[in-house]
Amino acid sequence: FLHYLLLFALMVDANCISDRSLSHTELRCPGNDWYEFGEFCYKAFDEKKTWHAARSECRRLGADLVSIMSLTEQSWLESYLYLGTEATNDVWTGLNDLDFSGYFTWSDHHEVTFTYWSPGEPNNHLDFNEDCVEMYYQNGTSFWNDINCEVTTRRTVV
Repeated sequence: FLHYLLLFALMVDANCISDRSLSHTELRCPGNDWYEFGEFCYKAFDEKKTWHAARSECRRLGADLVSIMSLTEQSWLESYLYLGTEATNDVWTGLNDLDFSGYFTWSDHHEVTFTYWSPGEPNNHLDFNEDCVEMYYQNGTSFWNDINCEVTTRRTVV
């Protein structure tokens, strides 16, 4: 459970990329390895990183760790990340309570309007400084879990 495939869930506001009118053939996302959903672009990485290292990489790309705003987005991310796999890949989200224990905020400062906690979470298990949030996949669905930020987790999604 502590071995994950790091998933940078980086999101880029498509409006920042496309201040001009786009033709139907132009891409709003930065490359063909990015996927658009709604007004955001996503990219998954297979490197294992801590939450802070994952966020730094996202910021280097002009993005941030994923902020999940709805069940629709959660479901799309599950499909994007796990469709056709049997892996139990855990991925970092931008949700954290680094500033104030028990008060979760998104790293990109979006308002927290939706959560998808696993039953019994967040629990700061054994008072283990579980200040960052992963999305983990198990038995055909994914849930959120608070976990120590220094864990080298699975994949990263941008």
